[in-house]
This record gives sequence, structure tokens and C-alpha cells, in this order.
Amino acid sequence: MSQRHVPIRSQITTAVGRTVRACTDAFSATGIVDPDDGPTSRGDLVAYGLTPAEYVRAVLVEHGGRIKQHRFADRYGWSAASLSRLLTELEDEGVIARYRVGREKVVCLPEAVPESAR
Repeated sequence: MSQRHVPIRSQITTAVGRTVRACTDAFSATGIVDPDDGPTSRGDLVAYGLTPAEYVRAVLVEHGGRIKQHRFADRYGWSAASLSRLLTELEDEGVIARYRVGREKVVCLPEAVPESAR
């Protein structure tokens, strides 16, 4: 009997993705992502009880799955450098995707990447 072998990394990524989606949907529904007094650093995220992946995903859900990176930084009070580092990590983990429109980067949920950007 042959079983289909799925790499452990893929299994973990899928499980983490499901958990993050469930948590961020709950955070979004409760309004935890507030641009006026929401978290503006990793330390703040911990104080709110959020992981970076949960927070970014909740912000994206609030914006229909996409937001320009500079608008994210401006609206939510993050420094451009801190946000860029965080987004790079999340992109490497497959939590988010980014693509360019002209000189700007757009941050989005992996399932929200437009066909023209693939």
C-alpha cells in the first residue's frame, strides 16, 4: 500500500495557516485592529496577545485582502523599516504575498494576489 507523502513543512504551513485564519477572523470581528490605538511594534503585539501573522492578516481582512505597504505603515503607525522586516518574514513563511504596482508594494493575502501580478 502506498501512501502519499506530504512534507512535514507543508503540513505545518497548512495547519498554521488554518489557525491564523481562524484567529484573525475573530480579531477582525472584535475590532482589535484599530489604527488609532492598535499595536505599533512587536512588543505591542505581544501585549495585545497577537502574533505578527495574526495581526497582519487581521489588517488585510479589514481592507478586503489588500493594502499598499506605505499606507499600512502610515495608517497603523509602524515605521517603514520595521514593517518591511516583519512583512519579509511573513512573506517567507507564506502568510502574506507582496507584489509591485509601479514603485509601490501591495501587501495581500496569498489568495488575493491578482492574476496580473502572478
